Amino acid sequence: SLKNCEGPLHTFDVASDYIYDAKWCPNKSAVFASCDGAGELSVWDINSDLEKPVESVVTERGCAYSSLRWTPDGKNIMVGDSQGYVDLYRVAGENLSAENVNVLHFLGEEE
Repeated sequence: SLKNCEGPLHTFDVASDYIYDAKWCPNKSAVFASCDGAGELSVWDINSDLEKPVESVVTERGCAYSSLRWTPDGKNIMVGDSQGYVDLYRVAGENLSAENVNVLHFLGEEE
């Protein structure tokens, strides 16, 4: 019960702005992603490092990332920003490196 909780088990204190969303990876129990007001998407693996994300990227549009969602297979993350864009990031390999794929291009539309 949280009533008897003395505090958080751990605090991840790396973000340079407000954290707007954080979600666990659906198929890797130690991996989660967070996004913040500085437009940074971070992927964390608490089995590897508790102090810093294993990968992070910052949007080139200079706005806040406000929400994120993993695909059910845990291979992609969609991130919405404060300007109305949605970016799709591919999380690949053991290093969880993120490769930006613009969703409009991904869907076959031109920007």
